[in-house]
Amino acid sequence: MPDPRIHKLAYPQLRNMICLYKEESWYWISGITFSEFILGIEPPVRLLLLNHKFGFADSDDCHTRLEYVDADLEALIADNVYMYGDFWWVDFCSRDALAKLPKQEFLELLYLKQLGKPHTSPHFPTLQNHFAYFGHDDGWALRLWVDAPERLARILAQVLSLKYVAFSGRRSFPKADEAIANGFVARAGEGLWFDLRDVVAHASSIPIYSIGAVKNSDDARRIGDEFIRSGPSKERIVVDGDQWRHERGS
Repeated sequence: MPDPRIHKLAYPQLRNMICLYKEESWYWISGITFSEFILGIEPPVRLLLLNHKFGFADSDDCHTRLEYVDADLEALIADNVYMYGDFWWVDFCSRDALAKLPKQEFLELLYLKQLGKPHTSPHFPTLQNHFAYFGHDDGWALRLWVDAPERLARILAQVLSLKYVAFSGRRSFPKADEAIANGFVARAGEGLWFDLRDVVAHASSIPIYSIGAVKNSDDARRIGDEFIRSGPSKERIVVDGDQWRHERGS
């Protein structure tokens, strides 16, 4: 039976590609929507909203006056964050930590909220955040800071498997392979493009191309198409039973 999380993917706007590029300490990601991203994070998930249009956020009125979501995440996912344009957030560990945020960290957070870039660091020790998420036109362009590449690999593994199931229509599907995904995240400086456009019923592989620096879906598709015209992919993920297998040719 298909994974029950499939119904949470953004139909009919399900994006049929993923592009991953690393620039310094930041990852640029295209093709992964907010709802898909969240599926790869272990709960509980608490989000401090820096730039959004969600009408049902809670407010930390007593200390920071910032808005957050920690109990109504399903409503946020269902709110179609694509319509926000910019959607920025950092996660946080607890309301108590938010109430105890030191002045310096609070000022750093306000700088991040106002300008969309950190003054010194996107990591806030009191909040214990793992992510700083700066999305534009949900799924089109995401600039992401993550405290450990393994967290991004977990998300990538989950999303690859879920997208594969959604596009192929299979009832059986490969388990998310974090070991393979870790290898891809380690190579993000190459600009990896995962092309899911030809994944249809009974398809058994996902071609992968190294296309260089790309920071949004339009660039990824344009440059990726140029690579396709130059010849078939020499790298792919192959479905082998209920497992992924990574193949690289000469």
